[in-house]
Amino acid sequence: MRLPEFAIIIPACDESACIGPVLDELLGTVDPDKFVVAVGVNGSSDATAEIARQRPVLVAETKRREQWVRVKTGDFALAATALRQAGLVNDERDGQFLALKPGASTDQIVRLMVERGMPVHEIAFEQETLESFYLGLMKKAKSE
Repeated sequence: MRLPEFAIIIPACDESACIGPVLDELLGTVDPDKFVVAVGVNGSSDATAEIARQRPVLVAETKRREQWVRVKTGDFALAATALRQAGLVNDERDGQFLALKPGASTDQIVRLMVERGMPVHEIAFEQETLESFYLGLMKKAKSE
């Protein structure tokens, strides 16, 4: 399969009112041999993904928004274990990211770590880069 040269990536969340007309106009103006159009739907509570799937575009969807936070601390593995046992996180990756459980906050994370004598050098919500989003879409397209 030959992939197009360029990608147009449209992030969308709760855009059911406008995603159809936007995609229709865009698809009418781009050359499908040179461009792939991809829609990334992150945790929409409406029909955004279903509407996008009615068009010849790639659609990547997550049903829920995971809140990943980057935590810089002295011993990440120890902190991740303590936070998991406290019921604040449900996943970890790359030795620096934690997925907050629904209802958990960064304030709770910091409070528990400080109470247990763990240094907190930084805590910040993960910002997905356009590159990582695009690579994820392309990986999905190759597997379909």
